[in-house]
Amino acid sequence: MEQQELVEETGESAFDTGGRPAKLYRFRHHVLDETEVARTKLPLARA
Repeated sequence: MEQQELVEETGESAFDTGGRPAKLYRFRHHVLDETEVARTKLPLARA
């Protein structure tokens, strides 16, 4: 998801995770709008 630039860091962390702090990310909705305008599909990630 990061390589496809679908998410971006918020610059904040969650400390109530029960372990080490977790970086928080947000979904980039405008990426989907751009792919619709260009009529392209996002590449599928391979496991």
